[in-house]
Amino acid sequence: MAVVALEPVGAWKTLVEQIAESTKVSALPGEDDGSSEEGTASLVHAPLVPWQTIAPPPGAHPLVCDLAWFQDAVWVSFGNKTISTDGARIYSWNPTRGWTLEFDWDRGGRAGITHEQGGQGISRLRVIGDTLFATDADAPNFSGFGISDAPLEGYVFVAGREGFGPLLAGDRPPADTLIVPMAFHVFDITRYMGRLVASGGTLAPQNAKSRYPGGLFVNTESGQLWPRFFPGMDSKSGVVRATFLHRFRGRLYVGFQNNERRMGWDLGVVDGDPRLADTDLVLGRVTALGGWKTRHFASDAKTLYWIASDHRRRGKSFLFRSADGRSFSEVPLGESVGEPQDVLAADGIALVLANGGLYRLETGNALTKLLSAPRGRPFARRDGFCSAAMTPTPLGLFAGSTNGSGIYLAAPK
Repeated sequence: MAVVALEPVGAWKTLVEQIAESTKVSALPGEDDGSSEEGTASLVHAPLVPWQTIAPPPGAHPLVCDLAWFQDAVWVSFGNKTISTDGARIYSWNPTRGWTLEFDWDRGGRAGITHEQGGQGISRLRVIGDTLFATDADAPNFSGFGISDAPLEGYVFVAGREGFGPLLAGDRPPADTLIVPMAFHVFDITRYMGRLVASGGTLAPQNAKSRYPGGLFVNTESGQLWPRFFPGMDSKSGVVRATFLHRFRGRLYVGFQNNERRMGWDLGVVDGDPRLADTDLVLGRVTALGGWKTRHFASDAKTLYWIASDHRRRGKSFLFRSADGRSFSEVPLGESVGEPQDVLAADGIALVLANGGLYRLETGNALTKLLSAPRGRPFARRDGFCSAAMTPTPLGLFAGSTNGSGIYLAAPK
């Protein structure tokens, strides 16, 4: 595929042109560009030993949605089918103590069915400073527990030095949970321009052009994350959900789910303080027709990587990259590599986890196979919101299976 510009959609052209001319980079603490995960830079250069299989904990759900290194352990989000069936647990593992159940959002229910007793997936684990945040992709009770004054709400669970707090009476969220009023779903959270910003699905005001747009939520002094942005879509867009987030060159990039296959853009871009009324969400199209679903982002100081899938090709995923955040080109991977699942980047090198295994992408399109995928095609099953994920750690590179709850470690030689 040729290089394709991030084309503006409709009336957003002026703002996209402003983004193209912008060279500013946020100087606020914690807003550095690129991969922030500990150990990325060393792992992209290191030779790796073959995958070590770590047996999952008893009772683990079959889908590993995300992993993160936190407090000397790898924390793992296990689910069933995100936003469709119950199942949402977080475990941690280190080689000394093995597995520990850190958070059970099944709430005593039977996982794998749809009756809203338990959460329906925890789509992202994000370490921001000394805190782990876990996003509740689909809350129990269909619209939450009525903790806020809003008619519906979602949740972001918070783990500090002592981990997650206990569930409250009635198996409600722990006391320090971030409440997200007006959220049907919460898929991701990051820190941008000094504020926490979460993404999800929402219910727009009655006079809005679309009743179910994708939403961004910015935290207030009260600790809640209230809706701030609603993409400028019309009623033809159908139900849209804002999904995964990434910072690159001082901007915040937003992915979407084209739920009814009528959405005409691929990405959203925020370029400015999300607290200000004149800061908007710019919608842009990377692909010819738009409507691609974001799977994962990654970047180093020079390159932004985007994994996205196209419903017109039965949901098949592809890898794109951009040097400026506007002009993207597809990275050809080949049939033996299969679909890309996750990517990490540092020092001009990318590690790509794909159906076929782990690969190193260097200058140009030079692709080197580092490790074959373990038996059973653990990185090949498709889930609506969870692709096979990996995370760098001091122990090596951890990867999670979307097909059987397997955890794999590739340690440096």
